[in-house]
Amino acid sequence: MLFREDQGRYVLAVRPDVAATVQEKAKAAGVPVTVLGETRGTALSGRGGDAVSLKRLREANEGWLPTYMAAEL
Repeated sequence: MLFREDQGRYVLAVRPDVAATVQEKAKAAGVPVTVLGETRGTALSGRGGDAVSLKRLREANEGWLPTYMAAEL
């Protein structure tokens, strides 16, 4: 659910040195901003402190459709 993108929800990845500027410009334009976490090396750390490997996220992102299509109904 966190990474679902639709007309009203987008996930941006920006360099740390421009993150504050991006947030300020979005808020000035009336766009709500929520920081989900940050990537460091090979993991994404969320606000809860738990880290998820980028490999696991990539596998979930790229593997859901083939798994869905292979399901027997």
